[in-house]
Amino acid sequence: MNSLIITIFISFFAGAMSYMIAKFWLLPIFRYHQIRQLIDTELVFYKAADDTAVSQWLSEKKETLRRQSVSLSDVYYDLPHWYKLVLTQRSEFPDKAADDLMKLSNTSNSEHARNRVERIREFLAPKYSRS
Repeated sequence: MNSLIITIFISFFAGAMSYMIAKFWLLPIFRYHQIRQLIDTELVFYKAADDTAVSQWLSEKKETLRRQSVSLSDVYYDLPHWYKLVLTQRSEFPDKAADDLMKLSNTSNSEHARNRVERIREFLAPKYSRS
C-alpha cells in the first residue's frame, strides 16, 4: 500500500511539473518563434520591391503590422526570464522590434520604411539581417 501511494504521488508530481514546463516555458517559446517567422515572411517583400510597391504594401498592411507588433510584445512578456537572457545573448531584441513594427505601420515614406524593416530584421534575427 505504501509503495502505491508513493507511486501515485510521484506520478502526480511528474505530471504537474510537465504541465508547468509545457505551459509556462515551451508554449511561449514556440509562440515567439511562430510570430518571429510570420513577421520575417511579411518583411521579405521589401528586398526586391520598388518605391510604389512599398507604398501600396504599407497602406494595405497597416493593420496587420500593428497586430503583429502587439502579438510580439505580448509573447515577449510571457517568455521565461532565462529565455529572455538567451535572446539578449543572441542579440535579439523583440521588444525593440515590436516598437519598430508599430512605427513601420505609421510610416508612409518608402525609404524610411526600408530603414525600419532593416532594423526590425536586425532586432529579430541579427545573423540573417545582412543576407
